Amino acid sequence: SGAPSFTRLSNSTTSSIIGNVRGPDNSYYSRGQFFPAAQAYCNSVARLPQNNPGGGCITDLWQEIGQIQPDHKTVNLFARFSKQINGTTEAFAEMGYYSSDSRVQRTGLQPAGGFYLPDGTVVSRTAVAQIGATHPDNPFPGAARRLSYNTTLEIGPDVTSAESKSFRAVAGLKGTWNAWDYDTAITYSESKQTDVTERRINWRVADALLNPTPANVAAATAASAAYAALPAGTLWRIGENANLNSAAMYNALLQDQSRDGFARNYGVDMKVSREFGKLEGGPIGVAIGAEWRHEANRLPLYSGFGDYIGLSLFSWSGERNIFAAYTEALLPVTKRLELNAALRFDKYSDAGNAVTPKVGAKWRALDNLALRGTYAHGFRAPSTTENSVTSVAAFGGATVNDTLRCAGTGVDSSNCLGVTPTFIQRGNPDLEPEKSRSATLGAVWDITPKSSVAVDLWQIKRTGLPVIEDTQAAIDAGHYTRDPASATTPTDPGGILSAFVQFVNSSSSLTRGIDLEAKHRWDLGGGWGRVNSTLTWTHMLVQRVTDADGTVHNYAGTHGNCEITNCIGSPKDRISFATSWDMGTWRLGANVNYRGSFSNKLEQSDTSCAQTLLSGVDAPDGCKVKSFTTVDLSGAWKIRPNTELFGSIQNVFDKKPPLDSETYGAIGYNPLDYSGAIGRFFKIGLRHKF
Repeated sequence: SGAPSFTRLSNSTTSSIIGNVRGPDNSYYSRGQFFPAAQAYCNSVARLPQNNPGGGCITDLWQEIGQIQPDHKTVNLFARFSKQINGTTEAFAEMGYYSSDSRVQRTGLQPAGGFYLPDGTVVSRTAVAQIGATHPDNPFPGAARRLSYNTTLEIGPDVTSAESKSFRAVAGLKGTWNAWDYDTAITYSESKQTDVTERRINWRVADALLNPTPANVAAATAASAAYAALPAGTLWRIGENANLNSAAMYNALLQDQSRDGFARNYGVDMKVSREFGKLEGGPIGVAIGAEWRHEANRLPLYSGFGDYIGLSLFSWSGERNIFAAYTEALLPVTKRLELNAALRFDKYSDAGNAVTPKVGAKWRALDNLALRGTYAHGFRAPSTTENSVTSVAAFGGATVNDTLRCAGTGVDSSNCLGVTPTFIQRGNPDLEPEKSRSATLGAVWDITPKSSVAVDLWQIKRTGLPVIEDTQAAIDAGHYTRDPASATTPTDPGGILSAFVQFVNSSSSLTRGIDLEAKHRWDLGGGWGRVNSTLTWTHMLVQRVTDADGTVHNYAGTHGNCEITNCIGSPKDRISFATSWDMGTWRLGANVNYRGSFSNKLEQSDTSCAQTLLSGVDAPDGCKVKSFTTVDLSGAWKIRPNTELFGSIQNVFDKKPPLDSETYGAIGYNPLDYSGAIGRFFKIGLRHKF
């Protein structure tokens, strides 16, 4: 009959800018195989070789519209006033205002995209997003067919704008009363934020415009007055025919959605201090303080939640009162031995009480050598996002194996091994505070009056660590929802749409490392000023997490579990070198930042790489994220006593970050290498003090 020959594909697809449609044999085909104009449109806009023998439209939409650094504008104002009331009392007040506007864009939406319900459930649209039986863009007329269509080049990118305004005020008194020094103040701060997601797709209207069945038309008419006002028979034309759509059609299909949130904090604090008696090394110093504050915050779901595709799932609200009291003492026992101690009491209305002590000692073994050490307990109350019953958020990036789907006959392993479904995390009101014990032991050696070296061994052990439940355990326990419509064989249960986890106090952690700092000053003489240089090195010895069942995970030197490290990795070494040259009215500086390499495994015991190429080769090659080094330069010229011209060049050599496909929140690079992703950039400014 002259009909195009079919090239069989599996019953799975990625979205296409010209549309992929499922044919009568339940496999997806590109519309370009049936409509020459569709393929011509693809060839003209994709800007990539179309060398897929099975047809389709190969695109790189991130190259087209992706952002490494979003548009961002800030305004920052600060004012301080002080008045000496009398010889022993000073009044002061501070006010600050900060405004931030940002616009983030990602690849666009698709009518087959699922959406969230307020309880976190994902609603699949794999089967219901269809192009109608008589739709002129349907390559298989006579029956409605599933459609996978990416709207980025038609509607534009997925854009979210955020506007934040913050205000802070402080007023207080400080001075002396008898032998006591005191400092007291009241504070108030408030931040308001408005988020707007632009041009979201009303899924009911999309269904009616693509597949105008009586049921779809009735649902869209009831949901949208703009759709009800469209001429009867209005369709949404796609891909190469999108230019035929009217402004009224888009007005019915797309609407902006928004939400308004706030964070509020107010309280009062007071601290008094004085000297009591003397020891051999000097007077004893004592400080006592207390504070009370109220915290409240709220970030609701977007308007239209559940009715529009592309609305992120992220909301919380909470309110609590906090009281704390503390005391500190400095005890110069001898001219060579100094002790210090502190005790703090915290009471949270939603997280209970805690008493945390701290002790420290410094012994000057030689005139130029001091040994020092500390031991402390810590307490961290759960945040609102961790313990609020209203807290819910979606996240991705965690890699799991879908063993149930793998058991299906004929299921491709790429669809069930190493998959990254969406996870929904919920707050846990029964979450307990996290507690810690930390210790340091080190030395400071003043080698010369111009050179010094400090080294410290440190360890932090945390218990009751509030972490998200193990994602693989959640999958194995069946805490998920599936999409049967994505099944590729009769025994395939379909892919996981979303899985559910909550915060639990199920783990303890141990982190141990060494910090080294070396300083030196060169006095050049002859009017050439001086050079100051500082080298700092942090080496991680241990980063270990122990689950409640005794399972031990070691992360030092690996990419690290995403629930623990937020997928930025745990490199063992980080080094920075800073040097500055001051000469009269000039100041020049240079900074070298080094991030050590690390294994691209999720933990030390893993036998396989976290990421592989389609060929099965480790990604990156050798399963190692390479080290990354950048150099920054800065300078300043004091034109007048109160006026300074300054500037800087970040990433002078325009170093590119190494490949890191495991991380999330970035596209192929690690967030630790952010300056490399941006590339070389410049800043210049003028500063004046009035």
